[in-house]
Amino acid sequence: MHLDNLLYLGSIGAFNSNILGLITKAGWMAWSVLVILLLFSIVSWGIIFLKYRVLRHATSESNKFRSVFRKSASLSEVSKKVEQHRGSPLANIFHEGYQGLAGILKSKEGTSYTSDEIGQIMKRSERILRSSIQDEASYLERYLVFLATTGNVTPFVGLFGTVIGIINAFQQIGQMGTASIAAVAPGIAEALVATAAGLAAAIPAVVAYNYFLNKIKQLSTDMDTFAAEFLSYVEEGLKRR
Repeated sequence: MHLDNLLYLGSIGAFNSNILGLITKAGWMAWSVLVILLLFSIVSWGIIFLKYRVLRHATSESNKFRSVFRKSASLSEVSKKVEQHRGSPLANIFHEGYQGLAGILKSKEGTSYTSDEIGQIMKRSERILRSSIQDEASYLERYLVFLATTGNVTPFVGLFGTVIGIINAFQQIGQMGTASIAAVAPGIAEALVATAAGLAAAIPAVVAYNYFLNKIKQLSTDMDTFAAEFLSYVEEGLKRR
């Protein structure tokens, strides 16, 4: 191994040991700040992994169910395949819409419907679908508020730790009666660790929040489009009757 590589690895090891040394020597207030930031970070990463899996599965299953819906000859045929795609928001919307439509038609038994009756059925079906879409969107957005909170709060928590560290550094100057680098540097370095920890917790949370929000927006658009297709299919079927 070249000498330059050895020096580089040695510098990394020294940097890491210095950081650990600063953390272990930190006061109880700095420790409290770092523990809070660590908890925020752990929960945020747990939510990130969970939401990534949920949204990826929802997107995949929705694409499959949309294909099933468009290839099927009747709504009853589609309803038999809903259970195979329960991870899909579209499948859940269809299930609610189909069950609601069945209840409406059962209460209006007859072989044909007037234009006014068809209009009433369509309005009731649309309300059912809209309610189902809101439920699915709320489910997909669950826990995102924590990511938003983490992205907004943790930089300020880190800043609070920084302010405390700077105050401690000035106290050290007063006690030692000197403003030399040797006296000030440890306290300032400890303060900056809190700032770095706050940013380390906030940045992934903000990036993930924006990414998931965009994915949910795409899925919401798919749900609206699917609801329109479902209603159009139902209206054509009622007119044929």
